[in-house]
Amino acid sequence: MLQRFNGVLVRRVIDRSCARVPEHAHDWPVLSLYVMGGYSNCTEIGETSIAGPSVILYRAGAAHQNIVASAGFEQIEIEFDPAWLGRGLLPDFPVSRWLGGRIGAAARALTQICACEMDENCFRSAVQRFMENAAREPARDPPRWLGTIRRRLGEDDSTNVTDLARQIRRH
Repeated sequence: MLQRFNGVLVRRVIDRSCARVPEHAHDWPVLSLYVMGGYSNCTEIGETSIAGPSVILYRAGAAHQNIVASAGFEQIEIEFDPAWLGRGLLPDFPVSRWLGGRIGAAARALTQICACEMDENCFRSAVQRFMENAAREPARDPPRWLGTIRRRLGEDDSTNVTDLARQIRRH
């Protein structure tokens, strides 16, 4: 447990290599911040490979399941009462994913804040700022070539960078 306030719980979640997290849902919204590793995230909006920097917001009751990559996975989960955050800051979608870009960088900064001792109002302000910025940033799918690299590494994690780059025609 990293933080606990009235209406919010912040925890570090570590899933072991190749674990399968069965379908589940949370009673409150959950903001999942990538730390390291990777996994395949399955929700009603489809399956996506998740690695950093990224963040996913599950509204309360949004079912999801995960298949953890060979390196395992670590994330920070912020589970909160919508009234604690302010209901106007939650998107209408059951699941929102932000992969990379400015929101990915903001997610890394929020991850660091989660590990610091601070009062509830400062923490709430940091989460609110993150959600306001995320609302302005369109959710994006990762580039196709990234899926090719993830698949190849999943098949053989000893593949070298030069061969991977050649396969996707990148330097």
